[in-house]
Amino acid sequence: MYKIIFLLLFLLVVGCSDEKVFMAKGEFIDNQNNKIGFVEIMQQGNGSNIKIFIKGMSPDDYYFNFYDKGICNSPNFDLSGNKLTFFDDRENLYKFRVSKEINRYTGKIKDFNKILFIENIILDPSQSSSLLDSNLSSIIISKIDGTKMICSEIYPNY
Repeated sequence: MYKIIFLLLFLLVVGCSDEKVFMAKGEFIDNQNNKIGFVEIMQQGNGSNIKIFIKGMSPDDYYFNFYDKGICNSPNFDLSGNKLTFFDDRENLYKFRVSKEINRYTGKIKDFNKILFIENIILDPSQSSSLLDSNLSSIIISKIDGTKMICSEIYPNY
């Protein structure tokens, strides 16, 4: 009985909370303007959870960065503006490797599917460091040599 009362009180307190959840989403395109995946971002305190799904990425090392304009113009994504810096000591926000993993059920190469938590990624438009300011933002994935491969414009999802 006490558990039920506690659960009801917990749901009442959480349900009446004034905190707004800030979310964003986007579709990844490649250099030929093909839709190849998506991104979903949810602000959580002093950072954000970022879910990335991309089909058909070649095994290699890549950088993941945010840019200050929400424009993805293929083939070179040059209208996306400048790379945003979230940490003073990092030129690139996140480095990752795509390996050739085979799905044991289908026998096909697995798609890139990852959830990251990165501090200082803010979606609340009332904060000056928000990705959802008047210019919005974009995500660009590039090879280690700097070649921009994949881009997604980021839009509010709330």
